[in-house]
Amino acid sequence: MKKILSLLADDKVIKITDSDEDGIFNNFFSIDSITLVLGKNGSGKTHLLNSICHLISQPEVKYGIFYEDEDGILIEGIDRRTMKGLGGIYFTPLPYQRPIARSSRTINSSSKKNNNQKSMEQYKEISKFLKLDLKLTAKLEIKNFIVNYNLTQAIIELDDYILKYTNNNELLETIRDYKLDNEINHQNDSRLIFEPDESTSEETHNTAKSDRAIEYKIKARSRITTRIRNIIDSHLYLNDPYNSPFIIQAYNKLTQGKSDKDSYTIALLDLIGVINKPLNRKEQRNQEYIKKMADNTAIICAHFEITSSTHNEEVEIDAECIYRVFGPETIDNSCFDIGWSKLSSGMQALIDQFSNLQQALASHRNRNIENIILLVDEGDAFLHAEWQGRYIELLDKFLYHSKKSLGFKSIQAIIATHSAILTSDIPSDFIINLNNEELGKTFASSLDKITFNSLDASPIGSFATKKIKEIHKRIISNTFTKSDIKIISQIGDSMIRIPLEVELEKRGPRNGD
Repeated sequence: MKKILSLLADDKVIKITDSDEDGIFNNFFSIDSITLVLGKNGSGKTHLLNSICHLISQPEVKYGIFYEDEDGILIEGIDRRTMKGLGGIYFTPLPYQRPIARSSRTINSSSKKNNNQKSMEQYKEISKFLKLDLKLTAKLEIKNFIVNYNLTQAIIELDDYILKYTNNNELLETIRDYKLDNEINHQNDSRLIFEPDESTSEETHNTAKSDRAIEYKIKARSRITTRIRNIIDSHLYLNDPYNSPFIIQAYNKLTQGKSDKDSYTIALLDLIGVINKPLNRKEQRNQEYIKKMADNTAIICAHFEITSSTHNEEVEIDAECIYRVFGPETIDNSCFDIGWSKLSSGMQALIDQFSNLQQALASHRNRNIENIILLVDEGDAFLHAEWQGRYIELLDKFLYHSKKSLGFKSIQAIIATHSAILTSDIPSDFIINLNNEELGKTFASSLDKITFNSLDASPIGSFATKKIKEIHKRIISNTFTKSDIKIISQIGDSMIRIPLEVELEKRGPRNGD
């Protein structure tokens, strides 16, 4: 199979590319074809991409796919033998992702972590391709008070457990005081009650009483958390003064974003020796995670001579140097955060995207897939306008490089987007509009024309539109103000500003305004 010309999905004929009979768009893109899918929110762009994924995952398609074979002959339907060489890749950077059809020939490359050494090499290769000067860094921040609010709250929530199993008298007394304070607050004891004077209303009295009760609870809670923090801090320093910050950082990193922290908290308290109870299997496993992460962090810090005197600062190390010395296993299971310097979030998203696509393409080629349909759902999301303007060019070049280096017969991309900038890079022959069959000329067209004609949207925001309509009504009724004149002067589009200025000239200056 040379390339797919069209396919049937969601009862729509999706024309991907023309045959080469007339040669008008021959070699327009570096890869075999790029098709844009446009449409309003809810028009079915994502559903269409999922339907194409489902189509590709079938063992054979007897109708609905037209393709051109190696001899240039047009064929409808793909048999099992030809279908084995066709693979699909789906990608979206969006946080909400619908499940796609799962098979050996479709890969969802949207959410892959790129924190191993092989992926870092891909990052460097892609950043070089994008002509970016990036440096991979490993950062570690250790504060003077190593026990933070999250841990103290987790300990308080285990109050009954700690009363039963702690062997630390000071912690035992603190938890008892906490429970006693709770009982006092519940009973609304006499310390929270005061007699109102004659001028104080009942409503004011009740509000003051409530405010004082809340203030007392906050202060009591603060006293308890401070005592717990001091107890755990001192216990950590007595048992292991050098590794203690790393133990807490490992706990924080492992519990980040987790709703169930109890097993990690119990594992930590047992590790530092403030409770005495046999751990269950889950608690034992979590304790091993904490120890491994803390030990790896200590090993890295010792090698780079990071001493306790720097524990109040953010430490930054060349991550590639750590990889060379220790390998990916050590740094990936440490408290260091790996990232790129001088990298915006949008640029990070683009590098992640290309790295994920590279992994998916390599995976398909290893399974003897020769023809690729790439389905991208809003791949330009989170990109600055400058990078949106380069997205099609960069994606085309990147995929062409992958096609040649990995030995694919064809790579064809179908991209769903809302971007007028991306649309301006594609001729209307290669655009599918799910809301409007009549497309204007899009290639190298101005963004406002594309927004209005192709994306079926207003070229300016609704807030500005509303303001302009209100000003126009005031001009017609001769009730406009100096503020209106000032706003008109700020309108950037001369096609909108000049007619308003002409209307103003007709009416002359406003008296007393």
